[in-house]
Amino acid sequence: MKKITVYFIFSLFLSVPLAGHAQTSPEASADVRISPNNDRNVAIGWDFVHSVVAGKLDRVKQLFAPDFVCYGPGGEDVNRTDQYIAIWKERYKEHLDGKTADVAGVSLENRSEEGKWQEWVMLWFDYSAKNKNAGVVIKIPTQLTIKLVNGKIAELHEYFDTGAVIRKSGQGK
Repeated sequence: MKKITVYFIFSLFLSVPLAGHAQTSPEASADVRISPNNDRNVAIGWDFVHSVVAGKLDRVKQLFAPDFVCYGPGGEDVNRTDQYIAIWKERYKEHLDGKTADVAGVSLENRSEEGKWQEWVMLWFDYSAKNKNAGVVIKIPTQLTIKLVNGKIAELHEYFDTGAVIRKSGQGK
């Protein structure tokens, strides 16, 4: 069942951006494929997620490439390794008993303009934690897109509803 879900999500991921492009460029589908390193890459992604949630920030640093950059859900949310670690240290003060409910993960490759294959991992999960100040459990559906370079996380793109986080934590009344 899990494999079917992954392929269903993968097909949705590809169908929208490639559907319009395929009409003008028949070779478009040759530029995106499931990575031959799918299992390894997805395992790196889950290792990252579970390490962050468990507070294993030394492990998180080990998974990052030297030029790591994180793009958050807001347009100006760009962080490097030290900033990313500092943000989570602050979150640990507010979030108690963090957990994830892993939904799906897949690794794709796309051909860059230079013709080189780039490896990406997409993960879908629900993050939940008890907000210390509001006293409520906050559940946040999350999607991460991770670019791997030589098995290290070079880019992280985080997608979640920041408005829902504010409302659920009692700050958006």
